[in-house]
Order: sequence, then structure tokens, then C-alpha cells
Amino acid sequence: QTGVGWISVKSPCSDDDSYEPDVIGLQEEWELLQQSGRPINYHTISDLAKAHHVTYGKWLIHLDSGFKADHAWDAIATATAKAHLGKSTKISAYDPTIYNYRHVICVYNADFTDKQQVYDLENKIRAVGIKCQMSYKPDAYSYLGIYRRNKWGLRPTIYNSNYVLHQGSNIQALYD
Repeated sequence: QTGVGWISVKSPCSDDDSYEPDVIGLQEEWELLQQSGRPINYHTISDLAKAHHVTYGKWLIHLDSGFKADHAWDAIATATAKAHLGKSTKISAYDPTIYNYRHVICVYNADFTDKQQVYDLENKIRAVGIKCQMSYKPDAYSYLGIYRRNKWGLRPTIYNSNYVLHQGSNIQALYD
């Protein structure tokens, strides 16, 4: 392994947030929520994330290593560097020890609770030529350990986007 986990690009006009994310506070309140017996669902997690200013999220693009991943990363990184996409982007570094390795490209925005912001970012990603299936995950879910097959039965992604030739993209909200 190369020792490089991610390669990233930050937008030159990335907004400096007026609120510092309070990840520790989010995690502490999450522990209390689990002990309280109150429902654990998208809405309670969204409320926690907003209260602690942990609202970043990302569109996830999974691609086989090779031409498609290289081409997609070039388009996304260039658009981010020119301030045409989200706050930042990153791609997982190639790992030759994994058979059939797939890259993950993440394109970030500031607020997963702002549906229009999430949809606008999806449109911008599509505009640079990305036509594959994508999913959207709030960073708060990662900080709280919400991945596939979690004990709360939550989906770790809150939107899916598919692209159909001659029809364009179709976003499905998994929670409303």
C-alpha cells in the first residue's frame, strides 16, 4: 500500500463557516439519544447534526480503477479547483492489494439538510459529465457510525441519483 488514503481538492472560494462543527458534542448527544429510548431516525439525527453544526455531506461516486475513474476525477477535480462544484472533493488512492479495486469520489457541500443545495450539487456534478449512479451521505452519519446493516436499521445514504440517457438524472430521496 502507498500510505496515501485520499487525494483532495478544495474550492478556492469555499465558504468559511461561521460555526465550527462540534463533532464531540454530536457524538455525546448521540449516546444520550440511544439511552433515552426516543426514536432514532433521519429526523432525530438531522436535528442533532444541525444543533452541533455538523451538516456537511457528500455525493459518493464508486468507480472501477482505470480510465473511468481517472476521467471522472479529472473532471471533478478541475471543476472544484475552478469553484464550479462543491466545497471540496476527494478520491480514494489506488490500493493494489485489493482485487477489483473501486475508487470512491466524494463531492462535498455544506448542508445535507438543505435539499435544494444537495440537488444543485448533483446537477453540477452531472454537468461535468458524470453519468453513473451516485448516492449521498451526511458526514454526521459517519461520525455516528451509521454504515450498512447498522443496528438501527437506517440507510447510510439519504439520496440516490441515477442517470438515464436521453432523460437525465433522477434523484430519489430515501427519507422525507
